[in-house]
Amino acid sequence: MITKRRFPSFRTFDNGGRSSHDAVTLSVRNSQPWEWADATHVLNGSVSWQQSKNNTPSDQGYSFFDPSTRLNSDKVWYNGKVIDAKDLPSTNYNSPLKFNLELTSEWQEYGLTLYNRLQWWGSRQQAVRYGNEYYNDAEFGQLRKYSKEHFASRYTWDGRVTWKPGFAYGASVSVEVNNILNNKNVADTLVYSDQVLRVYDPGRQFWLQMNYDF
Repeated sequence: MITKRRFPSFRTFDNGGRSSHDAVTLSVRNSQPWEWADATHVLNGSVSWQQSKNNTPSDQGYSFFDPSTRLNSDKVWYNGKVIDAKDLPSTNYNSPLKFNLELTSEWQEYGLTLYNRLQWWGSRQQAVRYGNEYYNDAEFGQLRKYSKEHFASRYTWDGRVTWKPGFAYGASVSVEVNNILNNKNVADTLVYSDQVLRVYDPGRQFWLQMNYDF
């Protein structure tokens, strides 16, 4: 009688994950508040450019383990060719261009402050891997296989009004509305039960806040 011995499979965790992020931001604001309609107004604007890369995308973390594969983690197949894993674009929320505009208006006589913020994210190309697909390369062996997907630009408008009357001795109340226009902005995609599903940013939200300064 011949008995086959089963040897355990081992999982190895290390600090081999590497990422890089480059960003440039240009911001401007008025040096002195301007007065109009019995209120003071401060305007802030900024434009940001960023580029993120990650050789260990979100689909391969501590939960990733396939003992049947002989995976080469230094290379990946992306958009029709083999590239270094460190050059793979970030697999989520990698908008290269962002615009931010904020306007704060204050009516000191009435204790009112009105805040508005407009944010815009440019379109992006994102690396996606909907299935556990691999590419067998003659030179580099088995590689994770990714494709490129286009995500459209998106924007949101948020606002908040705060009332802090002088007679309230430090008490104030504010109402905040995020995504005032209730835009359906696609932020990401994922696979569930073999279906590609869209992930959206939060829709319109209302927040009521009461404060007391002492």
